[in-house]
Amino acid sequence: MQTIGDGRVIFAGPKGGAGNLIEIQHSNGYDTYYMHLSRILVHTGQHVEQGERIGLVGMTGLATGPHLDFRIERHGEFLNFERLPLPPSEPVANSDWNEFAAARDRALPLFPALPATLAQNRTATSPADKTPASQ
Repeated sequence: MQTIGDGRVIFAGPKGGAGNLIEIQHSNGYDTYYMHLSRILVHTGQHVEQGERIGLVGMTGLATGPHLDFRIERHGEFLNFERLPLPPSEPVANSDWNEFAAARDRALPLFPALPATLAQNRTATSPADKTPASQ
């Protein structure tokens, strides 16, 4: 996983139910949290840049399966990051595509099978191919 922005690692280590946790302090009062990691690739006090690899997804702490618990906080209040006006990120670079595709192909078989209705919708080749009921 990668950090969403430049900042300083203010905590990197095990933290109870959060498992292996990285907390990064960003400018303007923002802090980001990355929890349940299988491996931490940074250390407390380290400066990190947007897009820098900081850890690996895992299931440490009270996780029931492998995932990333990501949180963003500003001035002590947790925010819904899906509603923040954040700048867009760059797509996977052509030079990284083969590595990305290989990781994707290793991970997909680990997911549970989709219900038939969802699997059928995933076979559409473009959003225009989907019916309004399946969107």
